[in-house]
Amino acid sequence: DVASSASLNSQPSVSFVGNGDHFLDSDGQTNYINSNTEFSLFIVYKSDVTNSDKGLFIADTPSGADEILTIRYDASGANGGGSFNDVVKTGILGNDADNQLESFSDIQTTGAQIISLQWESGTTYDLYVDGILNNPSSAADPPPSGTITTATTALLGKGGKDTGNNSWDGEIAEFIFYSRSISQTERESIEDYLADKYDQAIRKITPATGGEAISADDA
Repeated sequence: DVASSASLNSQPSVSFVGNGDHFLDSDGQTNYINSNTEFSLFIVYKSDVTNSDKGLFIADTPSGADEILTIRYDASGANGGGSFNDVVKTGILGNDADNQLESFSDIQTTGAQIISLQWESGTTYDLYVDGILNNPSSAADPPPSGTITTATTALLGKGGKDTGNNSWDGEIAEFIFYSRSISQTERESIEDYLADKYDQAIRKITPATGGEAISADDA
């Protein structure tokens, strides 16, 4: 099932209605996922719902597990004693809590977001939301070690919980994948490009009532 076209901030995007529609790259596992010991990916998207378990990307057929390479919304996080809600969740390698990251609570939104996920075996496992590092105390530590070898597909618009007629509900405008862990300078340059393209604030800390947004670089 291929989703329909739409726009996000006047830029082309793919629209998903959450009924199992998705975009399939049938040989993505061979072309850019398997054999990796590191990667960097970026996704520009907008959700139509919150308090959601719907997924953005997965590298195997959804079976309820967050494994191999996947990223999704998670209404009730499992890490940190289950104290995080409405998070972004990622999983790599085996289906194990030590291989899964969860963002801070209340990250889910119906506004546009830019996500960056970086992994380097045994060295780095970082999740950025709108340019701000989102690795709370529940983060996998040390970073998972290994090689991705069991990817069987590449599905945009699905995650581990999107079995059957379930999928992302919203838009996905851009997916960028590097088979290496890029530098901070490179990551910020790509984030800035995407933020400008989609008119999205980047590395800005949300102000308190009556406050003023400041750059995360200056916080």
